[in-house]
Amino acid sequence: KIRLKALEMQRASLGDKNFLDSHLEELSARQEALGKDHHSIAEILNTIGLFFHHKVNDQNRALEHHKEALRVLRVCSQSRRVRENDQSDPQNISVETEIAVTLTDIGNVNFKQNNYDEAMGAYVEALDIFKLTENSSESHRVSAVLRGINRMR
Repeated sequence: KIRLKALEMQRASLGDKNFLDSHLEELSARQEALGKDHHSIAEILNTIGLFFHHKVNDQNRALEHHKEALRVLRVCSQSRRVRENDQSDPQNISVETEIAVTLTDIGNVNFKQNNYDEAMGAYVEALDIFKLTENSSESHRVSAVLRGINRMR
């Protein structure tokens, strides 16, 4: 039974490594094809950040990936505003929503690291963005931010 458990753990570890390797390869390929500030780069960075946060429990690496995703999303948001000069653009709102989701992830990582001031700052910024962009389909996202804030009370 112990040997079986060890084999299961080894398999899970290999699956984690395969997951991470495949996403890092995809990140590299997309960066080469699209540049470092493309919207889809942020998506992969956030996925890798969530992997480090939840699966590996490496909060420093999680934070590093989420912060880079946030930087990319902010560049995307700014370039769309400049290019289209239209705050009502649904794609721009989508990027704003992703910024808020990423800020929530950053808040969660900071909370786990006991960096409560940083966590609260990220949660409040996310909540402010959701107030501007929130529709009924995103109310679960607002709830996630509020849960993060309530954990600190």
